[in-house]
Amino acid sequence: MKKKMLFVVVMVSCFLGIFSQAQAAEYLVSQATVTSVTNTGDNLSLFVVRTTGGSGPCAGSYTMFYLNRAADADAHKRAFALATTALITGKKVTIYNYVDSNCSNAAYIELFNQ
Repeated sequence: MKKKMLFVVVMVSCFLGIFSQAQAAEYLVSQATVTSVTNTGDNLSLFVVRTTGGSGPCAGSYTMFYLNRAADADAHKRAFALATTALITGKKVTIYNYVDSNCSNAAYIELFNQ
């Protein structure tokens, strides 16, 4: 009986943890211009994007893309490629965080042809 109760408690805790994280995800930057891209920060597996304009909690500041926040290494490389493309072309970007509204947890970047 104790094992069954423990199993139920663990399952409910996992469900609530996943649900609360999904609710906390947020667009960090919307419709902003990239002003700089760095390939690392503090010699860690991340890159940093600075934006200007746009809206969101990280607009006009630095947003960090840690490798371990991405789906995999290839997704992280594609995000870096999109960020540098936005820098070179001046196109607008939207940056998303799947976990919370922290500027250090970005994992998604979308480039707009506007």
